[in-house]
Amino acid sequence: MAANGRAGGLYGVAPEAQLYGIKVMDRDGNGRISDVIRGIEWAMDNHIQVLNMSLGDRNYNAALEYATRKAHQKGMILVASAGNDGERSGLVDYPARFPWVISVGAVDQEMKRASFSSTRGPVDMMAPGVDIRSSWKSGYRTESGTSMSAAHVSGGAALVLSRHPELNGAKAESYLKRLNKRSRVRKGYGHGLLNLSPLSE
Repeated sequence: MAANGRAGGLYGVAPEAQLYGIKVMDRDGNGRISDVIRGIEWAMDNHIQVLNMSLGDRNYNAALEYATRKAHQKGMILVASAGNDGERSGLVDYPARFPWVISVGAVDQEMKRASFSSTRGPVDMMAPGVDIRSSWKSGYRTESGTSMSAAHVSGGAALVLSRHPELNGAKAESYLKRLNKRSRVRKGYGHGLLNLSPLSE
């Protein structure tokens, strides 16, 4: 999302973005919805502009709906991974399934939908999510999943806000969606593929 390329390392989508780590999961990647909600509340209290949620749950939770809706109403851009359950049985996870959260699916290096990427439900856009090299605890690691895709989109949202500080959360979110590359309509691709090239012009 925001690697700065120091010492020959990776460059992220938004290298100058400020990151805040909100820990809501344990070392095995498990957690409780109540902790996720507390993380969202912390983000609101600290005026976070973009909230990346590379996490998901198959079950609806009213408290999570309320927390994400409130954050969106306060102007925060919320981005979440769609899930990794594939096309046939893959309902989009919560919180990505909420309409005010940008749900992100995964494409491979050929910009084709990854077989694991969930499609049943709202998918707003697609981003790279297969064999993504990213920073890790002690260096780098290559991972696949819609969690990687969501991070790309969150970085894109940060870029939009930096290039267009006059936009509030909802307008910046709409602008980001309009940037998407949509050469042809494809089922399960939402608004299309993440396309940030116009921001460099």
